[in-house]
Amino acid sequence: MSRKLLIATHGYLANGFRSSIEILTGTSAGIDTINAYTEEGGEDYTKSIAEFLESVGPEDEGVILTDIVGGSVNQKVMQTLRTSRPNIFLISGTNLITALAVFLEDRPLTKEVLNEIVDQAKVQLIEMPTSFDSSSSREDDFF
Repeated sequence: MSRKLLIATHGYLANGFRSSIEILTGTSAGIDTINAYTEEGGEDYTKSIAEFLESVGPEDEGVILTDIVGGSVNQKVMQTLRTSRPNIFLISGTNLITALAVFLEDRPLTKEVLNEIVDQAKVQLIEMPTSFDSSSSREDDFF
């Protein structure tokens, strides 16, 4: 059994995610990308989606990550996938943390495991202090 990921986005975001995963983990094996509406990805990337779906055997785990819920890339994936397959999951509105967590997950992928990953990868607003008292801390205290 192997895990296969397809990251499909508008522009070169998919390649950026794959590049970041490779920098952080040392590999990006098993990750395919579609950079839609670029010279590389083109306007009709249905064939690339279909090839990915065909590559996911019955014993494999397949995850497709798209950038925008309801966007054209997500819609094209849904049209090509057409019907549910128990070993292929679609996550939309993805971010790097989601892609990295799916890539590194040791447990078998289930709806519950993926929901946990998605919940933990949510965007967070970080509130910064309105003032900083440099006398009470040093720069190297940050680390």
